[in-house]
Amino acid sequence: MFLIGAVYHPPKPLCQPTSMLDDIDAVTRAVVSDRLTATEHVNNLVSSCSSLLYVPRVLRSHGRPVTALHDVFRATVVAKVTYGAPAWSGMCTAADRANLNTFINRC
Repeated sequence: MFLIGAVYHPPKPLCQPTSMLDDIDAVTRAVVSDRLTATEHVNNLVSSCSSLLYVPRVLRSHGRPVTALHDVFRATVVAKVTYGAPAWSGMCTAADRANLNTFINRC
């Protein structure tokens, strides 16, 4: 509570969600299209996980053992893919699942 003179000025909220869905999306970071598919979310997920593959590559070039590389992969990429999967996997199309499987098999 901030008082300036005799006028009360409440603190500004940190964020103002416009709807309940915006509030949920801010927490899960899931992207859902107007067709209720997770295609855009899967594409964003695969893209961001592709950039995470740089870290194990650098560690491998510095001579880290393979078990350490697997631990880093599980801690970064696999954790990111599986974190919110129960929430958005029901909206995945067959093409989305194929896209995820292709990415995981490529790694």
